[in-house]
Amino acid sequence: MQAGGWWKVVVAVGCVVGCGDGMERDVEMPPPTDAPMEPAQLTRRDAEPAGPHCAYGGVAVHSGGDRDADGALDDDEIEATVYECNPATTTLIRHDIIGRSATCPGGATAVQTGIDDNNNGVLEDPEIDTTDTQCNSLEHWTGDFTAADWADPVKVTALGGARILDGSLTITARFPNVTGDIELPLLEVVHGNVKVGDLLGLSLPSLREIDGDVTIQSSASTRLAFAVLDRVGGTVSVIEETLSGDASIDAPALREIGGGLTFGARVRATVSMPKLTSVASLIEDGALAELHLDALAVIAHDLDVSDNRLTTLSLRGLTSVGGEVSVTGQALTSVDLSGLQRVGGDLAASVVIELPALAMPALTSVGGGISINGSSSLVALDLHNLEVVGGGFRVAELPMLSVMQTAKLRTIGSADVRGNVSVLATGLEDLDLGSLAEITGVALISSNLKLRAVQLPVLHAAARIAIQGSPALEVVAAPVWASVGSFALADLPSLRTLDAGSVVQLGSLTLRRLSLPDLSGLRALTRVLMLSVDGVEQLRDLRGLSSIQQVAMLELSGNPALSSLDGLEAVSAISGHAAISGNPVLASVAGLRNVAAFGAGLEISGNTVLPGIELTGLTAITGDLTLTSNPALTSLSGLAALSSVTGALVVTSNDALPATEVEELQRRLGK
Repeated sequence: MQAGGWWKVVVAVGCVVGCGDGMERDVEMPPPTDAPMEPAQLTRRDAEPAGPHCAYGGVAVHSGGDRDADGALDDDEIEATVYECNPATTTLIRHDIIGRSATCPGGATAVQTGIDDNNNGVLEDPEIDTTDTQCNSLEHWTGDFTAADWADPVKVTALGGARILDGSLTITARFPNVTGDIELPLLEVVHGNVKVGDLLGLSLPSLREIDGDVTIQSSASTRLAFAVLDRVGGTVSVIEETLSGDASIDAPALREIGGGLTFGARVRATVSMPKLTSVASLIEDGALAELHLDALAVIAHDLDVSDNRLTTLSLRGLTSVGGEVSVTGQALTSVDLSGLQRVGGDLAASVVIELPALAMPALTSVGGGISINGSSSLVALDLHNLEVVGGGFRVAELPMLSVMQTAKLRTIGSADVRGNVSVLATGLEDLDLGSLAEITGVALISSNLKLRAVQLPVLHAAARIAIQGSPALEVVAAPVWASVGSFALADLPSLRTLDAGSVVQLGSLTLRRLSLPDLSGLRALTRVLMLSVDGVEQLRDLRGLSSIQQVAMLELSGNPALSSLDGLEAVSAISGHAAISGNPVLASVAGLRNVAAFGAGLEISGNTVLPGIELTGLTAITGDLTLTSNPALTSLSGLAALSSVTGALVVTSNDALPATEVEELQRRLGK
């Protein structure tokens, strides 16, 4: 069959008439009308997505017969499919870190490239086609540089060219290949901590920033230079027993330390940080030769200087300390805190033996207490702008102190903190707290051998005041004082004037070993729980206490000039114990004639010239009645109204008292 679909028939052709050559001829003839027609063969190309037939996609080539003779290969006519797949073309890159070597002192990065043959998104080793090794720049060190790294010359070379260090840095000269001073001329930034160990010297001329802590621990005469260092994010610590000799730490550009600045015990060095403005805390517990922090303005927490070698402490720029201030130093001859305005916690200066003056003229408030003590040389204390002390106020063991300026001090203590005042063993001649209005705790003024006057002109409240052991004291003045827990004056042989004329009531009043001639300075007193007058040499009577109406306990003893109890006539009852003894010229107790009862006993003894007991209003005693060693006592008629004594009746050694008087009293009381 030919391409046109015709049938080919071979026939023998001869001459119909007279030809007999017998030749054969091909004759084209139409096919039989009932023979079947074969369909035309077609192909079709379709895009093939990535999948099981082609990992990266491609073309699906379909073939088959066009059975419906429409000239297109339909899906149901496809008899065979051949896939023409795309090749793998995804290129991946991988970076591998290579350690430091002689070829690349700063380390290197291997840049690996290749086709992702298995299409898993990861360039695996068998897929690597090319490798490009790129040496790291010496300007950047990644990771920590440890003490052991100084034994590796390659690493030391790399560090010497570094500008930025992303980890922590330990600097030491303990390895044979590191001798003399250590220099890192290009290093600018350390993002971690810096630790300085044993070395002779260190030069970091470009280092401007350290994000972490700085720890210096070196036993040699180390010279540390931080020429352009501007900021330390963490703490700076010079460890105990490290630097010595002519050691120095020089940071002329350092402005800020985020954490604390600490010098350990026996650290001997000259420290210069003249532009430093703020630190979290300053702890100096060493033996520094010099400390230069002239620009330091703010300490967020504590200032603690305890140095027995430092002679000068100059912090003239300091304005605020958020926590405590403590200064101790046996060699200090100068302390400059002239700009300090506020202290959040306690303020203490102790054992500053050689310090002649301490001036804080700008200080206005101290959140805690103040304690200045233990200096044999301190002559002047200047706190003339101080207004508020949240805790106590103590000035003690300052025998040379002759000037104390506290003219504006108005409050000591608070509602939450009991603020005590102590002025002990000073050389002050005049204690004038002219603005002090309130003391929430106890005021103790004692052993001030030169003190002549105590002036409290506006003080209106105090829990307790005791003034004692000051032999030259002549005047005590607290004229508006109204509310007091207790008041004691003792061992003041020169006291002539007492002015507490506004005090109305007291928990206790103790007057002992004084030369006070009268008690008129207590003229407003109406109520006292315990009244004790002992050894007041010139006191003749109690007329200065004529306003007293209530007394709980009474003690009158050893008063060489007391001749009467006049002044106690308004007292009608004594709820506790009363003792009247050892008053050699006491001639009358009639000042107590209106007392009807004693609540815890009555003792009258050792009164050499007392002739009688004139307690005509007395009816009852709860407790003992003791009358003994009154050699001039001749009569008990003043006890005629007494009808009840619940305790013992002791009447002895009254040489002039008739026995009949005693017997009659015993009979009447049923004793």
